[in-house]
Amino acid sequence: MPLPIARAGHYRCCCAREGDFSDVASALAVVAAGAVALAADAPERPPREAPSSDRCRLGQAPGPPYSERPPEGSLRYRKPPIVIGCGRLPSGRDFDLVGYRLGRSNRGSLCLDVHYPESGESSGCGSDRVRGGGAIDATGVSRAAGRPATVTGATRGFVKRVTMRYELRGKMRASRAALVLVRNRDLLRAIGVEKPFGAYLGEVPPNSRAVSAQARDAKGHLVGVGYPEGFAGPIGEGRICHGRPRVSNLRLTAPARVGRPNTVRFVAQYPGGMIGSAEVRANRALVHADLARRDGGRRTITLPVPLDRRGTVGIDVTVEGIPRAFRRCGQGRTASEVGS
Repeated sequence: MPLPIARAGHYRCCCAREGDFSDVASALAVVAAGAVALAADAPERPPREAPSSDRCRLGQAPGPPYSERPPEGSLRYRKPPIVIGCGRLPSGRDFDLVGYRLGRSNRGSLCLDVHYPESGESSGCGSDRVRGGGAIDATGVSRAAGRPATVTGATRGFVKRVTMRYELRGKMRASRAALVLVRNRDLLRAIGVEKPFGAYLGEVPPNSRAVSAQARDAKGHLVGVGYPEGFAGPIGEGRICHGRPRVSNLRLTAPARVGRPNTVRFVAQYPGGMIGSAEVRANRALVHADLARRDGGRRTITLPVPLDRRGTVGIDVTVEGIPRAFRRCGQGRTASEVGS
């Protein structure tokens, strides 16, 4: 019997590289700075002083509201909460990154919370995995009266710096995010994670537009961009430098059948450069393909998609846009952008 397919498009950036382990002294890296305009000659403000080692209780249990049992009575901690990193936001607020495993199964699911020791507030539950398989994502946005909007997400272990870019009153601006790199093997083992990863918190004015989080490696190369939801689109300079790849015409090449080869075809477009890779997810199955570099921002892509049950199945398509260098935002600054 043919299997009906619920069509869906998902647009995100991705760019993959391998990271490496380092010793305990390098287990935590924190970067934070104030906002700066993106003029070509505008120097970045020096980072705020990172939290002292006396305050950061790496590997220890966090303070309230954490206790021996989770607030959800039906769940259990499979790995108890511990502090795996500390940082300081550009606004000056100190935070702890708390990791634990929670669930009914023996392994449980990983949760990464942001905990503010001074106020006792905490929020989560984040992940060590980058959605879309790239270098960075932007999966959380929190707002509070009288405070900047906070954007959170995960990075791969090789990312060394995250910068928030946003449009404010028609001008593009930037601020350094607080990035916590978790690379110590003991800390990773304590929360049941194998590979190093990063988690970042960035702050932008509440009325910002065209917000993005840019990830750079140790050489300063742009390796990925994440776009948080909940912000308006650009109306000024951001119209030039805020572009995303698009997926359209998603369809199966033949009637779907369970247990037999099925393929999906779609069109990926990225006017700012070229399409570098694509992923197709159906249920729990994931198919990834790195594409040959070809000039032109439009590709028709065909990939296999496994279907193992009857019913309506959502198909999630992710593409990577690889940028060309261009004059950005009318400020005489050459830059590259990975869109999603």
